[in-house]
Amino acid sequence: MSNRAAESDSELDLLLAQGEARSQRRTIVVMLVYLGMAFAVLYVTAMLVAKARQDLEEAQQDLEEAQKLLLLAEARRSAVNDNLEIADAEVIRLKSAHKKVLDETETLEKRKSELKNEVTELKRDRARLLNGIADGRAEEIADRINRETGSDRQTAKRLWNEGYEAFNQKHFPKAEALYKQSIAADETYAPPYNSLGRLAVESDDAKEAERYYLLAIHHRDYYAPALYNMALLRQDAKKWDEAREWVDQALAAKPGYKPARKLDQKLKAEGY
Repeated sequence: MSNRAAESDSELDLLLAQGEARSQRRTIVVMLVYLGMAFAVLYVTAMLVAKARQDLEEAQQDLEEAQKLLLLAEARRSAVNDNLEIADAEVIRLKSAHKKVLDETETLEKRKSELKNEVTELKRDRARLLNGIADGRAEEIADRINRETGSDRQTAKRLWNEGYEAFNQKHFPKAEALYKQSIAADETYAPPYNSLGRLAVESDDAKEAERYYLLAIHHRDYYAPALYNMALLRQDAKKWDEAREWVDQALAAKPGYKPARKLDQKLKAEGY
């Protein structure tokens, strides 16, 4: 009985040992499976992390590129705004210039019409003067035309004569006032311009004198006194050739004009 019990115990121990061994093997297998799975998970995780890092770096690069593009877009937008401001200013300037041109064109058209009317009137007055010359009534017609155009030649002559007397008496301010009143009465009357030029010479203002002499010649191109005075100015400036030209013009306008004849002889004596 005890032998059989002993055998039974031995078999039981063997079975237990075998079961324990199998349990250990299963545990080892399970652990290996778990370890494999863990390694697989770790590998996949590592791959995912690497991929995530790569995606993050690419995303960072894309972000930086997007920021650069945004800055470029902002710069271009600013440039476009500046160009728009410049364009708006240019449009305003062009509109203003266009309006100015239109206004000037309108003014020129009005002036053109006025000049056309003036030319028509001048042609009519010229015909009247020619007819008056033919009829021996030139002075009468001229005075009538002066009155019609708002000029008063008789008053201009009287004021100039008074100014001439004041000039000879060395009353220069009075003479100047009378000469200017003469011009106001008839701005086409040449003598007061010439006399104002002589007053300018008294003040040593050759430039102003020349301006007045030329105005006298403008209103009466054959006016010998103004032509002679221009010759004197050129002589004083030692511009002998020009003095000779003005003397010749004065003598052509009035061959018997004594001051011009004397200056002519003087220039000839000096070789001009």
